[in-house]
Amino acid sequence: MAESEPAEETFPVRVAARMSGLKPELIRAWEQRHGAVEPARTAGGTRRYSRRDVERLDLLRRVVHTGHRIGNVAALSEAELEARLATVAGGSPSALGEDLIESLIGACDRHDTAEIRTLLGERLSSLGPVDFALDVALPFMHRVGAAWEEGSLGIASEHLATAVVRAFLLDLIQPAPEGKGAPRLIFAAPSSERHDLGLLAAAVVANQSGAEIIFLGADMPEEDLRTAAAAARVEAVVLGIVCLPNAHDQIKDVRKALPKSVSLWIGGAGIAGLPPISGVERLVHFRDLEAFVAELRFPRSEVTP
Repeated sequence: MAESEPAEETFPVRVAARMSGLKPELIRAWEQRHGAVEPARTAGGTRRYSRRDVERLDLLRRVVHTGHRIGNVAALSEAELEARLATVAGGSPSALGEDLIESLIGACDRHDTAEIRTLLGERLSSLGPVDFALDVALPFMHRVGAAWEEGSLGIASEHLATAVVRAFLLDLIQPAPEGKGAPRLIFAAPSSERHDLGLLAAAVVANQSGAEIIFLGADMPEEDLRTAAAAARVEAVVLGIVCLPNAHDQIKDVRKALPKSVSLWIGGAGIAGLPPISGVERLVHFRDLEAFVAELRFPRSEVTP
């Protein structure tokens, strides 16, 4: 009698999460909302992930971290995903091409608000909110800032661009659908931190991931954050840190001011090199918010083993 082939090795979700670098909550969200993988089920209904499932999840994680939205890549084959990674490694063209950059900067220089809005609106229509915020709005403002620093763009033009981009991003934050159990999040920058466009883009990502957003903006004192968090009954506060000399102490003060039940997440260029702070989670990439929001929407206690 011929020997039967050995059964394929499979893993529970906690192991698959460790192997793929994803949180169990995010794996579940990617399965349910996007069909990223289809794990096997035991007779009792427990998920079991094959090695190929785990490798696909890891591949999707890497593609998403290059800037792609999971909804746009979840249905791609492994070969197509590998091609996306290869394209990024080889230097893919930005969603904000040089022609568009020149047109936008020229419109800023002429103070042509209508033209700026038209050009940005076209990119928003083709890309969607998250890709627009991360791949167009922020790179555009970076180029505007560089042009101002080198003296090729006046301060009035820089202020105009900031106002238009801010209006676009604020308009992208929509009320959460009722009855969906959307977590409530405050987005703010602490006292003396006056940069908040990146924070606003992060709020767009969280909103598109299913969170209800309360955007308070820059220069928020710790006590006011505590009061707002209590009044709004939020699950988390997100702090944006860009240029804050005493950031470590400020973050610790905010953590002490907030109830222990409220999570504190930090992100931005200013957190690089900061030592760990108890009770504070770091957002390394804008799209990390998708995982953090998923964890609030799908608590660990609700995740099938």
